[in-house]
Amino acid sequence: MHSCLPENTALLIKDSAGEVKRVTLEYFDAMLDDEPDCPALGDVKVLGREGWVELISISRRRLWEGEELLCVRTRSGQIALTGDHKIGAKRGVEDIIVPARDLRTGDAVMVFEQPALGKSARPIGEAPVYRPFGVLSVIRTVGYDGYVYQVETADHTLVANEFLTRTV
Repeated sequence: MHSCLPENTALLIKDSAGEVKRVTLEYFDAMLDDEPDCPALGDVKVLGREGWVELISISRRRLWEGEELLCVRTRSGQIALTGDHKIGAKRGVEDIIVPARDLRTGDAVMVFEQPALGKSARPIGEAPVYRPFGVLSVIRTVGYDGYVYQVETADHTLVANEFLTRTV
């Protein structure tokens, strides 16, 4: 099972200095290529279900011939992922975790809600809030030519393109 996200997927990260940034998965290429002066994996945290979470590992690859990349679209946005990538959803009144290939129109997926701006706003990543959005469509494609990344976090969750996903 390889749950992967394409290189243009956006993540919120927090570096060792405490600075929060929005980056794409391409940000990790320098680490994967062992380039000098790049941050170490342990110096970066990503946003997960309960807040900032440690990265355990990250790898990149190309899709195998015939492997599908799915685009899940809601009113709040969209996320592309491989069919094996798990995502939390509500199906009726039941909370489920399913591979993306099993999502269907009418399911609701959890989306990160950005904190309000202002002096009294809670910092990003502190007690994150998620809101359900109904799946409008799931489009299956083959032939994606870019890299896909497999990310593993300490709590097995990851907010990617604002969608709450599972990493294993």
